[in-house]
Amino acid sequence: MAILDFIQNNYHWIFGGIGVPVLVFLSRPLVRFLRNRNTSKDIQNIDTQNIDIRDKDTPNDNSSSTIKAAEYFTARNDEFARFTINTRFREVYSHNCLGKYLGETIVEKLDFCAITPNNVWRDDENYRELESLFTAAMKDYIGITLTEFYQDAPFILVEHYFYYKILLDRKKKKKFDDPYKDTKIRSLSTTQEEVLKLLNEYQTITKNGKNALNKDQILKQFVQFSLFGNTTDLSQNASQRAALIEPVILKDQFDLFVDYISNIRVKIKKIDILIDNTGIELLADLVLSLVLLELEYVEKVHFHVNILPVFVSDTIQSEYGDDFKILIDYLEKLELDTEIPSKYKSFLDDKKIEIKPNLFWNMHLDFKEHNLLFNRIIGQSDLIIVKGDLNFRRLIQDKTWKNDESFGELVSYLKVPCLVLRTIKSSTIVGLDAAMMKQINESDSINKTNGKYATIFFNQV
Repeated sequence: MAILDFIQNNYHWIFGGIGVPVLVFLSRPLVRFLRNRNTSKDIQNIDTQNIDIRDKDTPNDNSSSTIKAAEYFTARNDEFARFTINTRFREVYSHNCLGKYLGETIVEKLDFCAITPNNVWRDDENYRELESLFTAAMKDYIGITLTEFYQDAPFILVEHYFYYKILLDRKKKKKFDDPYKDTKIRSLSTTQEEVLKLLNEYQTITKNGKNALNKDQILKQFVQFSLFGNTTDLSQNASQRAALIEPVILKDQFDLFVDYISNIRVKIKKIDILIDNTGIELLADLVLSLVLLELEYVEKVHFHVNILPVFVSDTIQSEYGDDFKILIDYLEKLELDTEIPSKYKSFLDDKKIEIKPNLFWNMHLDFKEHNLLFNRIIGQSDLIIVKGDLNFRRLIQDKTWKNDESFGELVSYLKVPCLVLRTIKSSTIVGLDAAMMKQINESDSINKTNGKYATIFFNQV
């Protein structure tokens, strides 16, 4: 690696006037040799054959590894990563790009600025830092094939590179838009039954008044709606219905959350919600925010959303598109007896609800290692609600933790209370009984991809 770093850092001096094209031609074989001298020789092209590269010593979900020994998930040590690369990526790519899925494409430095809206790279004080962090993370993989990169790099980095690459390929074809917009709009229609149910539940409470039910019971009902909404994920099943199911909650710490929020002596001024999917989940999150405001649990709610359209159904607000507008337009076209669109707009005008798009939420970066940046973007907060699987993985780091690793210890770096609503859609699982997970793994082999299991964690500082 030292030889390669020296060549990369001194190529102008070494090769003089040979020129960049010749330099690239000459250096690629050397790069691949140095990178892969310890790699198996029978690596196959992903475009024609699925990855099957399980290490014999790969720990299972219940291994006795410690926190210090935990490694980032990769396609070499994680079945979910292999499933995503072989199935989910292929499907997403075929729906949004032309040409071969991967082949022997060489990993080159990605023009991050090209896929970033002008106002972001020009005005966002954090942009240069974020771009540098991504460039640094990719440095060791420049010059190898995508096949090799997808196998060896941390899977959370692979995922982000994949979706950036789609945007870059489309930009080269003069398409600077949300490639998943039509899919998002269709998902609202396919979940219309659930949309109507949610609107009806909210309208019933509004008409009957706040005292119709216990205040905390109302809150629990809409927290559950928010969790159930997270079962929809168009990146999991890009060509089919965005299924909404009621998952089995393996860990439910809602009572700890409601006890805290109901009995806190100082009123909560601001709750920050890290938004995940658009569509029915975004609607559920919006209704939850209305309930929090109207029942006077909180004075203000901030929605933190993506700028770049990635992971198919992740919520965005930027030059690429506005998923909040898509949702509100859809609700108004239904011509139902609902006050949600008007209340949402009123709270926006009064700044009781604010939408905070930021490129940080589009990055592979975990919140612990980059806690200063995380806190800078969140700002002064009294409570954070973390939505979804990807945000969960970034919250605790996407590593091979034991299933019974303490969730509280892994998020002890946070300085504010944290509620996490997550449907399990990956291998990053903590805070659960190891024996219970062993039983689930034996009875349901696809429990990490079917969205049938969920957790509600609450950590009080």
